[in-house]
Amino acid sequence: MPYFNCFYLEKVATVFMNKKTVEDLDVKGKKVLLRVDFNVPLTKDRRVADDTRIISALPTIKCLSDRGAKLIIASHLGRPKGKPDDKFSLRPVAETLKALLQKQVQFSPAVLGAKARKAVESLNEGDCLLLENVRFHPGEEKKRRGVFKGIGRASGCFYQRRLWHGAPGACFKCRRHPFF
Repeated sequence: MPYFNCFYLEKVATVFMNKKTVEDLDVKGKKVLLRVDFNVPLTKDRRVADDTRIISALPTIKCLSDRGAKLIIASHLGRPKGKPDDKFSLRPVAETLKALLQKQVQFSPAVLGAKARKAVESLNEGDCLLLENVRFHPGEEKKRRGVFKGIGRASGCFYQRRLWHGAPGACFKCRRHPFF
């Protein structure tokens, strides 16, 4: 499904289901954690083979960034079994995102801890930071609350961008997560 269809579905869901969208958020100067699906195929030389999922997230990313959010982007890639593995790193995705946005995208080699906190604190209004693969943290695939609890402390708003998979409800969700 092309990215513009999902953005259109968000508008339809907003009208008929009274769901909030990214445009409803007051994000200027605020840290916003954006959960996206950048689980994209990579080539053997570690380049993005298909950027469809990245392109589909661009309207949301641009909207938040252009409105002055300090954007923290979280995603997963593959199934690294709860430990760092270079073949599942999101670094190539950060490079592709930078080229598509035509602006600097910072990359944090950590999801939690001092390195991630320092990267988040260095953000200015409109900046984008892509965190390393959240599945490098052992609790993420086990759905332990600690991963997003740790990330949530660093941000003020959580926005989960969902692709349409035929499930009921809006393809995007905007909510105040209990960890914020």
